[in-house]
Amino acid sequence: DKNFNRLIISFARKDDFLSDGSYFDRYFNINSRYDSKSMWFLLSLDETIPKNIDKNIVVFGKENIKKKYSFIYLLKVLLFNIKASKGSLIKIFHLSLRSSHFSTIVSKSVTEVVKSKNFKTILMAYEAQPFQNTIFKEIKNLDNNIKLVGYLCSTLSLPSYSFYRCGAPDLLLVHSSAQIYHLEKYLNWPSDRLRLVPSLRHSYTNNTRYNNSLVLPTDLPSNDLLIKKFELFLNCTEKKSLKPLSVRNHPLMDNSKAHKQFINNLNNLISRYSDRFYKNAKKDISIFFGGTSTTLEALESGFNVIHICTDAVLESFSDVFWPPIKVQQIDENIFKYSLISYGECINYSNEDNKNKFDKYYTL
Repeated sequence: DKNFNRLIISFARKDDFLSDGSYFDRYFNINSRYDSKSMWFLLSLDETIPKNIDKNIVVFGKENIKKKYSFIYLLKVLLFNIKASKGSLIKIFHLSLRSSHFSTIVSKSVTEVVKSKNFKTILMAYEAQPFQNTIFKEIKNLDNNIKLVGYLCSTLSLPSYSFYRCGAPDLLLVHSSAQIYHLEKYLNWPSDRLRLVPSLRHSYTNNTRYNNSLVLPTDLPSNDLLIKKFELFLNCTEKKSLKPLSVRNHPLMDNSKAHKQFINNLNNLISRYSDRFYKNAKKDISIFFGGTSTTLEALESGFNVIHICTDAVLESFSDVFWPPIKVQQIDENIFKYSLISYGECINYSNEDNKNKFDKYYTL
């Protein structure tokens, strides 16, 4: 069917697909059947390809998920890259990186879809990953009249990935005025390519989910350090000053052995320092570990936020990039955050999600 005027590129997990064949997107908070003129190109995050999907959905994933690695495939890629690079070691190394190779194969798949349709707009859940810029660059080479729009759905404390470069969208929708600030001032984005919009990904309805929680990230590169720093924090905390804490694992890491062990270690420390907790303690708190953007949700919800980092430079939030955040450093790896002004880290709106999508994201 060529009767689509927009392609939406996003990510999907098994739980995002519904039994009726449709898909619910967690970034745009919209069902794939809401707009009959939109086609969806979804990158599988867990290599799950559902058998029953609507005709306006394409799922990109590995064909043979049982075989994780293939030496023969690696050899073929290396030989191709050597030929394509004409002997340049730098180019061979660059093209052989996993991120570069993934950019090549996924952009090829997207452009094949674009060639067969008459899209006027491409809307992407944008994280400034290399493959996303490659997709946009290849589409521009294919048809310069297609409008490329990105929704900046991820938030990095040190947003180095988001610098303006080749393959950037024609228009970047941003749900944070603080992000607009550092995109313009430090990351070279032209102001006419940025637009502040209400957040689709975040809403007030789930603003208490990080309350009195220990929130885990996807990656735990230094478990021992994080546990050591959490114990240091508890040791320096007054008795009966904290409400009881519960561990909130990252939804993609439920089966991770490292995360299960980390959770066990956290619970052991909570038991050992049980005198620090009291159900009638005055203040609510949220404690985050490692690199995460969910700290902003907790801050905008009015909670006291503690951030325990493995790498303070890369993971901690700074008032240089995030002026609305007041930062207090407790330890080399422990930070306390509070908001100077609300609504600048996440631009919430009480409008219905469908209304917001139609009003701000349909271009």
